[in-house]
Amino acid sequence: MPYPSPDIDSAHLRARMVVEQFQVRGMKGNAVVQAMRTVPREIIFPGAQRHGAYRDAPLPTGCGQTISQLYIVALMTELLRVGTGDRVLEIGTGSGYQAAVLSAVSVYVYSVERIDLLAIGCNQIHKRTTDGTLGWPEQALFDVITDNSAPTRHT
Repeated sequence: MPYPSPDIDSAHLRARMVVEQFQVRGMKGNAVVQAMRTVPREIIFPGAQRHGAYRDAPLPTGCGQTISQLYIVALMTELLRVGTGDRVLEIGTGSGYQAAVLSAVSVYVYSVERIDLLAIGCNQIHKRTTDGTLGWPEQALFDVITDNSAPTRHT
């Protein structure tokens, strides 16, 4: 998957992220950490904002939304305890970063987002723009369902 980013040394920033944000919190060389070492978070942000993509903090992504802190994405993904071939329904695609991390740990990701502008494309991820409270009945059954949103029903 690596996506090139000519304006910053993203491989170096991801390697630093692993040491400074994961290893100090006890996360070592598991599949989630390895996935986060390869998934490029900087492509979500325009130009000069890319340099802050690996800060240890949640960041704004537009439309009043934020992308979660890197450690939180890693922790949430690890707590799902997914395995190769699992089918995951993700409610609240947002920027698509967590879906990309899930995909990198070899799971099938079905992700639902109500704001089409926020959901970035990735070939390994099935995405639908709709109200996440409705799920994705046509693709059920799922091994795991994760909710990354603040669910509200819009009528």
